[in-house]
Amino acid sequence: MIAWLDSLAQATGRRFMVRLVKGAYWDTEVKRAQERGLPDFPVFTRKAMTDLNYAACAKAMLEARPRLYPQFATHNALTIATIRAMAGNAEGYEFQRLHGMGEAAYSALLAQSPDAACRVYAPVGGHRDLLAYLVRRLLENGANSSFVHEAADATVPVSKLLTRPAAQIGTPDRARHKRLARPDALFPDGRKNSRGYELGHAETLAKLLESRDFAPATATSLISGRVVKHGSVEAKSPVDGKPIGTVFNAMPADARAAIEAAREGFHRWGRTNAPLRATLLRAAADKLEARTGRLVALLQREAGKTLDDCTAEIREAVDFLRFYAGEAERVMGAPISLPGPTGEDNQLLYRPRGVIVAIAPWNFPLAIFLGQVASALAAGNTVVAKPAEQTPLIGMLAVELLHEAGIPKDALHLVLGDGAIGAALVEHPAIAGVRPSWSIRRLPAWSSPARPKLRAVSIVRSPRRMARSCRSSRKPVASTR
Repeated sequence: MIAWLDSLAQATGRRFMVRLVKGAYWDTEVKRAQERGLPDFPVFTRKAMTDLNYAACAKAMLEARPRLYPQFATHNALTIATIRAMAGNAEGYEFQRLHGMGEAAYSALLAQSPDAACRVYAPVGGHRDLLAYLVRRLLENGANSSFVHEAADATVPVSKLLTRPAAQIGTPDRARHKRLARPDALFPDGRKNSRGYELGHAETLAKLLESRDFAPATATSLISGRVVKHGSVEAKSPVDGKPIGTVFNAMPADARAAIEAAREGFHRWGRTNAPLRATLLRAAADKLEARTGRLVALLQREAGKTLDDCTAEIREAVDFLRFYAGEAERVMGAPISLPGPTGEDNQLLYRPRGVIVAIAPWNFPLAIFLGQVASALAAGNTVVAKPAEQTPLIGMLAVELLHEAGIPKDALHLVLGDGAIGAALVEHPAIAGVRPSWSIRRLPAWSSPARPKLRAVSIVRSPRRMARSCRSSRKPVASTR
């Protein structure tokens, strides 16, 4: 950046004032990178590295005089002395300090070097505008590693205050803070964080936009992997009404066939051990991240989402898959020992229920859809999934990616259609539970003489929102709770 500014000043024949600061908004930058799942931190994770880099930038700026006019904002006495030594004189640059801070340090400097320049700056504005700024300054100056904080502590020896940043770092392997988790390793349970994108970074944004695949899509029902087609309808984008693909909706008979196929698949999937189920769900999460460009395109065109909402929803779907994979291992990986009398061994074992119907909403056609599907699959249930009638293309791609990841086709089925198809699914007497996207007050309407009453709903917490699973009164739920 400094070299670019120097060349720009040369090319334009102008002199630029360049202000050098350090440490501002460090906490925000670190937590934002973790929350957004960025590849790494945009800031140094050790203060000594920040100080070292500040000195390197100061040296480059001083060498660019008189094309650049450096302005060094710092309250660190060691940094002030370092810059003075590098500059050799007081010409062509200035120091800056905040009003009310660094007075003693700069008073000593000006007493020794009357020709030195120090600009005093102060924030101006009302309480509402300045409160956030003042809080930030308190956080920075109150940090244990802050020079201002350490200089005010009588127990800190002067020798520590004057330790050079390079000496504090020592070797390159100590440049990074060992206890600060990188964005992809944010979660303490070892679960990998979903990959995010910094849309404010031009190169990252350009690559993401270029990766989008807007090719026309086709969505059909999938029963044990078999494509089911009836009369087709044209899918149109809510954005501009233009066609984006073709949808073949199911008939009520297809819904019944999917339930029966899921019952058959349950015999195998229900006996699949929890670690293997978890491995397949994690593989599905990786598949989703690998197809981000296609998913973004469908979320934009079929669901009308903004780019930021698209990436957030993909991340949430990935988090669901990895979260429920971990829950399957934790809850169903081995029997849970229960307290009991001496000589008595009590164990709690969870088992799958059977066929679960998952009906997704239109507003989160990928995240909630896969949250419903993943929780049921993780518990060993087979699933008949119905995406919202407004977003079948997204649902189709999601199911295909799970199949590609190794989820058996007879364990996960897809049925497309409107509310009539949803009714045919939830009214089937062979289902063991429903993952709905509407109010639980409608649960009593699903009862029939041939099926036990679905009377209770357990709330399942996900990484970023809550999902729901239903249970009957006959036997315990095998679900991550």
